[in-house]
Amino acid sequence: MKGAIALLCAVAALDAQAELYRCVDAAGRISYQQTPCGSAASGGSIELDTRSPDGSARAANDPQMSVGNQLQRLAPTPAARATTDTAPRRPSASPSDRAKCARHRAQVARWEQAARATYRDRSEQRYREQMLEHHRAQVERYCEP
Repeated sequence: MKGAIALLCAVAALDAQAELYRCVDAAGRISYQQTPCGSAASGGSIELDTRSPDGSARAANDPQMSVGNQLQRLAPTPAARATTDTAPRRPSASPSDRAKCARHRAQVARWEQAARATYRDRSEQRYREQMLEHHRAQVERYCEP
């Protein structure tokens, strides 16, 4: 008897589809919910198109519709990944890049000195560390190795 009830519940769960209700309350606000609208709200059931993009009717538990399968299909191919992983080639330094390099190196020296000084509060310390990090990144960008 218990097996028959379990089998009946399993079959009912396979055919069950979620319903969606659009409800409008007395103030005119619209809400969407899975339960029927209350007595204070008006609205009704909404028909949803649950077919796959190719038009075939698939169940939500179909392996093709799983999140993992969809992520796998969206993942870039190894060849595409190889082209995006390579670092872009940097052209030779122009005179303006050399000037930026010198300016940012001077700023790094200034912010290193400021970072060694005492702080009034933690936000000032964080600010100085961020400025130092920023100018170090700019030195890496504009200065030739």
